[in-house]
Amino acid sequence: MNERQWERLGAATGILFVVLLVISAFGTPTPPDLNDPPLKFAQWFKDHQDGIRMATFIGTFAGFLFLWFLGSLRSFLRAAEGGTGRLSSVAFAGGIATVALATVGSTCLTVGALRPTTTPFILQMLADVNFYVLAVGGFTLAAYLAAGSMVILRSGALPAWLGGLGVLGAIAQLLTEIAIFGSKTGPFNPKDGVVVFIGFIAFLLWTLITSILMTGRVGAAGAVRSAEISS
Repeated sequence: MNERQWERLGAATGILFVVLLVISAFGTPTPPDLNDPPLKFAQWFKDHQDGIRMATFIGTFAGFLFLWFLGSLRSFLRAAEGGTGRLSSVAFAGGIATVALATVGSTCLTVGALRPTTTPFILQMLADVNFYVLAVGGFTLAAYLAAGSMVILRSGALPAWLGGLGVLGAIAQLLTEIAIFGSKTGPFNPKDGVVVFIGFIAFLLWTLITSILMTGRVGAAGAVRSAEISS
């Protein structure tokens, strides 16, 4: 394979990442509510031990693919942005931080599934840590989407509507932080609220579409920027 083919392959990893993340997210057994007693969490880990472990394994592999995609995304956005590449770096850092937080959450669930007979309070705490690190991940995902979308809107390297989708997703991600303060009902319900759902879907769609378009346009952004500099 030549260099351009490797670049296309790297850009395409975002597609597989989205597929695996969807499988992991919707394959994870529905956890108890945050206010449920510790014994209910202990029973959940016990009843769904294999399902939790499988979902977290798939999710962890998805994270590996996302890291690979982030490298390709940074290169693509950096070529399109020019200058110091400040926004490209912010998007890259936001993605890296998101993977780190998700890894912490997955580790907590995996440990709970491996030791379902441990103290119920500890199992509840592991589930709580998973929830709250993912909630905090709304900030890092917002940085990933907002910075990447700003590069798209400024450079024209990808369609402007994709940049708009990313901005919408970033706003939704920031609004989901209301979940940290314990919103239990309405659109900001951290478990199944519409704002949380919109933010997650926007993230998936933005990453998927960006990966598909990048796969077909690898090298184009750099060519456009070089032409602008030469002129």
